[in-house]
Amino acid sequence: MNAYKALAVSYDRLTNDVDYEATVAFYRQILAAEGLHPRTAVDLACGTGVLCEILAGDGIEASGMDFSEGMIEIAKQRNPEISYEVADMI
Repeated sequence: MNAYKALAVSYDRLTNDVDYEATVAFYRQILAAEGLHPRTAVDLACGTGVLCEILAGDGIEASGMDFSEGMIEIAKQRNPEISYEVADMI
């Protein structure tokens, strides 16, 4: 996971073509079709917390978890009000 510490500072620039908003809309559509309207979400492998930021902006209590301490450090800086944790390797 040490490689991800170095990657963390560039991660958002490298993934700027990922349409996280469309991803959230896609899952919301599926959940709504099933009559589900979640109030909480956990983003596993959350990276720098972009998805959690979008979910929180939509009123969902989001939290994130990642194996990379570097990614979690950036996520916490980006959104200090969101709960982020480093996952333990098993």
